[in-house]
Amino acid sequence: MKTSMDVIQFGKWLGERRRKCGWSSQRALSETLRNDPFLQEWRISEDFIARLEAGRLAHPFRGQVRQQILVLAQMLCKTPRDVQSYLHAASLKELSPEETVLVQRIHDYLALEQMTTVELLPARPAYLFGRATVVENLLERISSHGQG
Repeated sequence: MKTSMDVIQFGKWLGERRRKCGWSSQRALSETLRNDPFLQEWRISEDFIARLEAGRLAHPFRGQVRQQILVLAQMLCKTPRDVQSYLHAASLKELSPEETVLVQRIHDYLALEQMTTVELLPARPAYLFGRATVVENLLERISSHGQG
């Protein structure tokens, strides 16, 4: 049975996750949060993120800190499964009704984000330049082996 992380392990995990999501610095993440219409009201500062990643906040998280950590999930999670992993890593098990609403908003945001970020592949080139010999060899092998 896996035990939950302590505050220092969570801070390190959060820093790694921030970098994987494309924010090379705590400042870059805090500026993104400040410019987001929904998230700017939470006033998550660079200092807060630094203290969180350094493991300097009281654990288990309570009150405003707990809600700010929940809000960060919107930026650091890409799927509902990521959100569940995030909640587990932060040791946020029993959610209040307000926190449950926050988590539902994050799930709704992620569902909308997934629907709007469909990327199409570029058009297939008409010819494979410089690969004619390879294509001919491949077609010959496929057709010469009978079935399969």
